Amino acid sequence: MSGFDPPFTPAGSGHRGGSVPDPGATADPRLFLRQDATFAAPAGATGASGADGATGATGPAGADGATGATGPGAPGGNALLAVHSYRTATDVYYNSPPTSPAAIDDANLIVTFEAPASGTVLVRLSANTDPQSSGYTRWAILEAGTVLAQSAIAYLVNGISGATLAFVLTGVSAGSHTYKWGWSSETSALLLTGPTFGEAVMEVWDGAPGTGDGATGATGATGPAGSDGATGATGPAGPTGATGATGADGAPGGATGPAGPTGPTGPTGPSGGATGPAGPTGATGATGATGPAGPATVGLPSNPSGNSAPVQACAVATYLAETVLKHSVQGAVDGYNGLINTVTTAASLISIIPGLGLEVGLAIDGLSILYRAVGSSTVATYQSALDDPTVWARLKCAIVHAIGNDGGITDANAAGVIGAVAGVTGVDAGVLTTITDYMTALGPAGLRAASLAGGLNSGDCTGCGDWRYRWLPGTNDADAGDWTINAGRYGPAAHYTAGVGWEPGAAGSGHGSNLSLDIDLTATFPATFITSMAVQWSASDNGGGYGNREMDASSDATGYMFGMNPGNSGPPHNDARVINASCTWLHIALETDDRTTLDTEVITGIQVTGTGVCPWGRSNY
Repeated sequence: MSGFDPPFTPAGSGHRGGSVPDPGATADPRLFLRQDATFAAPAGATGASGADGATGATGPAGADGATGATGPGAPGGNALLAVHSYRTATDVYYNSPPTSPAAIDDANLIVTFEAPASGTVLVRLSANTDPQSSGYTRWAILEAGTVLAQSAIAYLVNGISGATLAFVLTGVSAGSHTYKWGWSSETSALLLTGPTFGEAVMEVWDGAPGTGDGATGATGATGPAGSDGATGATGPAGPTGATGATGADGAPGGATGPAGPTGPTGPTGPSGGATGPAGPTGATGATGATGPAGPATVGLPSNPSGNSAPVQACAVATYLAETVLKHSVQGAVDGYNGLINTVTTAASLISIIPGLGLEVGLAIDGLSILYRAVGSSTVATYQSALDDPTVWARLKCAIVHAIGNDGGITDANAAGVIGAVAGVTGVDAGVLTTITDYMTALGPAGLRAASLAGGLNSGDCTGCGDWRYRWLPGTNDADAGDWTINAGRYGPAAHYTAGVGWEPGAAGSGHGSNLSLDIDLTATFPATFITSMAVQWSASDNGGGYGNREMDASSDATGYMFGMNPGNSGPPHNDARVINASCTWLHIALETDDRTTLDTEVITGIQVTGTGVCPWGRSNY
């Protein structure tokens, strides 16, 4: 076939070979021979798909976790700054007081203390005294030769009797101070000490009133933030890009030559359409399932013996310290030494301590704290604390003072109980922190459950320090019922007037033609070590009669003891006596007889001090 043959015809009816048409003068590697005997460039490639739409916005964050509970507060109250007790090996009679105040004994009747931040101190002097003849005998407080305070302690000859004077001094400068016991007298008098007469005691207290409660502990940490909401759905895909332009047809030419190689892909078409709209916000996740019901409320320990609240507090404190806390620490030590896991250790302790099973979750959490603490420390430190009985006695005393009249652990006092334990001195700091962490993990409900058996036991809190309680009209009138009003010796029973004190009833016939006013009071309580009692009273007897006065206790050898000022009338008297014995009752009698006229008498205050558990609750002054 020559180049001048007719062009080829496409496949189908009438097909034939022929000449290939001229591809043209411009080289174009893209051209190919079509069956219609023309050269053409391949059509442009389809444009790329548009970019995906933006991801929908993230759903809202879950709510923050609950704020942690506020931490416990520290204990409050007044503080004993210093005390000095002096008793000679043989009886000593200090005599011949000067007419102006001077130190009695520069070497032995002195007390040194650091001034409190309040700048106010209460100084109490107690000793046996013996006025030798009528005339004022005064006691005084001296510092560096200066008389800071003085007051009469006796006027008439009264024989040997215990006496106490208290002074409140304000404006005391910061730093160390040394006070000396001074005296003076218009006549002769004695101050006695030794085996027969006991101690001469000087006490210095922080005179600012205590609050009874410590400062509020720090607020617990904020709970963790809730988890993020679900991611929104992906937006719809953008529209497909436009198709590229078709290349121009080639001119007709000769016969179709062999197929050329595939040309390169045409340029990408323009970008797809605009970014699709943001997807909708993801739906809020479903509410989690309701948690299981909490444990049943645990009440206070039973009281089958009918103990008073302070005695019951001692029983609970003894059990909680010496059984629950000590056995828990012992169990953690034994478990660690024996390579026993926490759950097994907790199970063994729950079986030993009745009540822990009621709060088994709290018990396991708390014992996990003990177990980890023992494992990360020196086991010997914890074993040393277990072997030292004074550690658990100190914890017992801290707990009983914090419980007070509540009778056991309550939601209101649990933080104070834990704070009191944290403030105990003389115990290894690491051991003490572990114990308070354990108590905090148990919480009020766990501590109540753990101490349930305490009400069935008895406790001994006689070594738990000194207490002070007073009945002061207008301050704690509601407590006047602690004293039973007895029938008068000659007149009818007295009565109590709020804000005033104990007053007699109508006058009754006394000695001969005398008329008598009687106030007769008795306080009864479980056996308690009483160190002293004091009475503030006044009377007027202008008819020349006489009075019977007494302060006696169940520990006295006889049922009648003079312990009060023998004067028939005058300004308020502050009489006191030292008891230092275990007692079950205290008795006060104030009788005024008048030959010609009937005047008045009133008891305006009573105070009692002792050691161990106060029968009437926490110290109140």
